[in-house]
Amino acid sequence: MSAKPGHIYRFIGLHSFLIGLFPFYLPVYLWKTGTSFSGISFFIALTGLGFCMTLWMWDRLRHKITLNGFVLISFILEILLLAVVFLDKLPVIFLVFGLINGAYNGMFWTTQRILFFDTIQPSNSGEKFGNLQIIVALFLKSGIFIGGLTLDTLGFSSLFFLSTLIAALGAISFFFSRQSADHSQELVQATPLGMIEILRFKDTHHSKPVFLLDGLFLYLESYFWMISMFLIVKESFWDLGLLVIGLMILFTILFFIIKNSIDRLPKTLFFRISILLYGVSWWLRGSIGDNQNLIRLFLALILISFFTSLFRLTFNKRFFDIAKSGLRYQYLIQKSYYSQASIAVAFVLIGIITLNLQDPIVALQTIYYLAAFLTAGYIVYSAKGTKSASLGSIKQNIPEAGKPSGKSVV
Repeated sequence: MSAKPGHIYRFIGLHSFLIGLFPFYLPVYLWKTGTSFSGISFFIALTGLGFCMTLWMWDRLRHKITLNGFVLISFILEILLLAVVFLDKLPVIFLVFGLINGAYNGMFWTTQRILFFDTIQPSNSGEKFGNLQIIVALFLKSGIFIGGLTLDTLGFSSLFFLSTLIAALGAISFFFSRQSADHSQELVQATPLGMIEILRFKDTHHSKPVFLLDGLFLYLESYFWMISMFLIVKESFWDLGLLVIGLMILFTILFFIIKNSIDRLPKTLFFRISILLYGVSWWLRGSIGDNQNLIRLFLALILISFFTSLFRLTFNKRFFDIAKSGLRYQYLIQKSYYSQASIAVAFVLIGIITLNLQDPIVALQTIYYLAAFLTAGYIVYSAKGTKSASLGSIKQNIPEAGKPSGKSVV
């Protein structure tokens, strides 16, 4: 997409702040309002389904809607997501809530990923992603601080009006922006993916099984682990916010040191080490109990946060490097389809299995121990043969699809 740096940082900064205000607290809000463990699993599955539906439309509307148009839609979906909370007494609202949550995630994360993709090259992808994560962390923790305080003291209604005001101002700032922001010519000319092309996708990097695996882990991190931390702080939104902010500060310091050197480190060795540490992080999650020593608990939380962030940095570097050298935009879209589809299927199964669950803490610990072993599946994600990726029988209409465009973007 052709846009100036101010566009992407304003877009990501505003949404990161808005996510911190409430969507960050969504899993624990559902828990606090009496949604069962099984119900939250079904909600996550609906979110994955809503994401896929939105991605399908996004891939076809990018020929007709400008970048600013997608940005405006993302802010509207943020407001709708919050508005639905007021209707939680209606039987059908749970279904709508999950689908809108998925639609918002799909519109925001797809647009953000495309924007970021145009700013990087394999030689700087790790550093650039690290810089982006630090910016996200700063805005996100500001939102978390205000969101947790508002939820505990003033309630959701006040948070809704604050979020709506910020989203509306953000949308207006893009609508009246004098900066040109439109899709890159390469993206416009890329053919939308059909169902056959999606199903036939394969490459030499073993991307398909890794994408399916990663979908499960994305929501184990963002929903189930968030519930675990909520239980650790005795179900206080404010204390949860403070805990996460404290961990983020430590993570940002360590992250800043690593991000500038990751592009020069041995890629395969460092990736494998990060997978091992990621597995350790899930084992540590499973080992945390109710009567944990406070010093050991805080040390475990620091290690979990750091190992997870380190893995996400190395994994995303490999992902974007492969996309740059091969299928480019279509690779990004394939990743979302497979990850979100696996979310929809996996969490339906988790929801069914836990329908009669008596002890959610034991269930969470069991899932975390299983996740520790499943992290080994990431090992197959190979960086070799980056130019041999294919979409099966798909016919690509992308000029010089395997080469960087050389344009100055975002």
